[in-house]
Amino acid sequence: MAYADKTLYITDLDGTLLRSDKTLSEYTVREINARIERGMLFSAASARSLMGIYMVPVEAIHFPVPLVLMNGVLLYDLSGGRIFESFSMTSSLVGSILEICRGGGKEPFLYRIRDGKMEISYRRVTSEGERVFMEERRRQFPGYFQQVERYDTAQEAVYFSMQDRREILEPLKEQILRLSGAQCVLYRDTYLPDNWYLEVYSSHAGKGNGLRRLKTLLGVKHVVAFGDNLNDLPLFEEADVRCAVNNGADELKEQADILIASNDEDGVARYISKVFP
Repeated sequence: MAYADKTLYITDLDGTLLRSDKTLSEYTVREINARIERGMLFSAASARSLMGIYMVPVEAIHFPVPLVLMNGVLLYDLSGGRIFESFSMTSSLVGSILEICRGGGKEPFLYRIRDGKMEISYRRVTSEGERVFMEERRRQFPGYFQQVERYDTAQEAVYFSMQDRREILEPLKEQILRLSGAQCVLYRDTYLPDNWYLEVYSSHAGKGNGLRRLKTLLGVKHVVAFGDNLNDLPLFEEADVRCAVNNGADELKEQADILIASNDEDGVARYISKVFP
């Protein structure tokens, strides 16, 4: 079914729709769900994985269309637990990325998807941010993280994630971007001070490409996007109306058409309640 006459509203999660304590307010849930029931198309575009998405209360929102996850690697039906589409990196590209990371002292989390399930391997944790990240997920999803003596470079992979100080990760980003077929994003952690994420994926992914595929799937032409961080810049590039929350990064707010209230002030829901009464 095509929705050419409808607007798609798509939001980042952490730092944008979610409050600073990773919750959703009753107001946000009530206002957004009421409009979904009246036919509003609402989705999310997040760096979170199939595991990370279930660590926050997004199921309280009755998303009527697929989500864009892992910075555009996946289109995912939350209600049905089904992957619509995913993009992998070739085994040779996986090996090249790992070599660059190892040269910078990093051993990233490597993500693969097999039979609709997430597999994550790593050699060692190289920062406090990575330790916190892994332990939070291990408590809820034991068995997903597998420590290995060496990475399997004979298989495709969908994602790499690592955390550290910006000055450690910036040189790796520049080297990875020189690889054909690879794309990556470097952005500040929403929750831990002086901690940054470097995430690597296929050049066919990215939040902008994910949104473009979702638009094609739904047949929509007009998009309003909400974001707070640097990995939302590709999302803004593909949107028609760009809304940055007040707590967002300055670089993103400079690209916004509209500045809205912060994530802790229900900025997304309050804006939607005005434009979709």
